[in-house]
Amino acid sequence: MIYSNPNNLIIPNPVGLDVAIVELQKAIATLPYISAAFGRARTHKETVNGDIVTLPKVYQGEKEYYNPMPNGNFVSSTFMVATGPEKCEDYQQFGQNDLERDIAIIFWGDLSQIDNSKDYIFLEEIKEDLLKAIKYCKCFKSYNGYVDEKYSEVFKEFSSYLNSQSRDTSNAEITTQYLMYPYAGFRMNLTLTYTQEC
Repeated sequence: MIYSNPNNLIIPNPVGLDVAIVELQKAIATLPYISAAFGRARTHKETVNGDIVTLPKVYQGEKEYYNPMPNGNFVSSTFMVATGPEKCEDYQQFGQNDLERDIAIIFWGDLSQIDNSKDYIFLEEIKEDLLKAIKYCKCFKSYNGYVDEKYSEVFKEFSSYLNSQSRDTSNAEITTQYLMYPYAGFRMNLTLTYTQEC
């Protein structure tokens, strides 16, 4: 894998939550300005600049992982994170079960490259585009909220990694500016529903 051109792996023959993730991934990829619509990222711990940090890793195949956090490799990209446990109300041991899981879609991009005719922060338009792209997905149960103010909220699970990238860790929110124009990002919280045979 080349870090500047990672594989956008779509799981073949998915089951369970992966069915829902792949459905969303394909829908998001239809937006013309999304350079990479990654699937589910899992949390990993690594040592960066002497600190143990948590960062997302998207599996690329062939034992390779990619860190989808803000970087200059894409005009814009998304990845997904499971944010809670799987829920099943009336479990049937020998039948099909309806399951639910809360996830977050995390978007980050360079607005000046998405549309250089707009000299303003148009995240609400991108949010609307993304909601339109996923609203007909069979797995989409509910839209639960949206955050775009602070990177420590958008990248909640991974802010220790972003802080480690700052030279002045005492004031990382100011010095890292991951959400200052032309860069912008948001976190969209959803509930997905899917079935699984048992």
